Amino acid sequence: MVTEGTLPRDALRQVEQRLTAAGCPDADFDAAELLRLVLGVDARLAFAPLTAEQAAWPFLDFELAVGPGVLCPRADTEVVAETAAGLLKEVPHPKVLDLCAGTGCLGLGVKRFCPDAAVTSLEKSPDALVYLKRNARLPGGLEITPVEGDLFTYWQTLPEGQLDLIVSNPPYLTAAEMGTALHAFLEHADFAALAAAKQAGTLEMAIPAERDRQVEEKLTAPEIAEKLDAGRIRRFVESEAFARICAADEVLRELAFITALPASAVLAAQGSPAPDPETAKASVLVQGIADIVLVFPDHLELLDYKTDRRKTEADYLAAYRAQLNLYAIAIEKRFAPKKVTYKGIYSLELGKLIEVK
Repeated sequence: MVTEGTLPRDALRQVEQRLTAAGCPDADFDAAELLRLVLGVDARLAFAPLTAEQAAWPFLDFELAVGPGVLCPRADTEVVAETAAGLLKEVPHPKVLDLCAGTGCLGLGVKRFCPDAAVTSLEKSPDALVYLKRNARLPGGLEITPVEGDLFTYWQTLPEGQLDLIVSNPPYLTAAEMGTALHAFLEHADFAALAAAKQAGTLEMAIPAERDRQVEEKLTAPEIAEKLDAGRIRRFVESEAFARICAADEVLRELAFITALPASAVLAAQGSPAPDPETAKASVLVQGIADIVLVFPDHLELLDYKTDRRKTEADYLAAYRAQLNLYAIAIEKRFAPKKVTYKGIYSLELGKLIEVK
């Protein structure tokens, strides 16, 4: 991606790398020629950073300003815009909302195919908003309305029946990024506030509010918080796992422990054959961090969040049964004489609590 402010020599290298990856046999020559056409001079002889016009990114039959904080549009977004327009062909003067708008490419694409559409493009990121506003009015009467806002709360400002179509082609996250955001939120979440919101029917507002609180109090980094999947948090709050949390006398989060256990106990927890008597007496150091330990007057319960994308409950049990069995033994030792009477894996992917027996 060649963006505004890029030095010509850096832009030359980026274009050459992209052409090489695309299989162009003369990538170095072709890159130099492309940049020469844009700059009017050999890129190796130009020293001023690229302007917005020079760094413009083609989309359909127009060009967009791009830069830090936005993703360059791809051909699949053009397909989404065309498909959306097809859904509106029988709708006079349609009203369209584009969520997570970024550069505004999708909303502008819908507007190009449906000139009489009124398109509002919503974006939360201040960095992306710069480019959304810059692209909001393009030559040829191609205009959209840029709005700064959060998709989880903006809909509440709209009268019922206000929209004919909602479109979105948001940034894609890796499983690791999504998992980090979910774990960070649950580590610091105000469970009492979420429980009250669930009771009041206001979870849609409470989840983003809690996310923002964590950022404001510097509990979670903004770049992590913005990747939170609020839908998965909602399912968690509505789950049996959350009900168990609310019923506990005390909730211990991220409980770190390190303890020595007999080898026989460790092997039994892992489902391994019993060792010889001498080995059984040996001590094994067990260390870990339990996501949630629930303390009740006469027992303990152990819950563990999992964000990985396994397909079935059996897959989770095969992967994590031994871990939770070991954690339970170590926690019982710490809280003796109380026993762990329930062990559960909450899959944020499946939205289910899976009992470990």
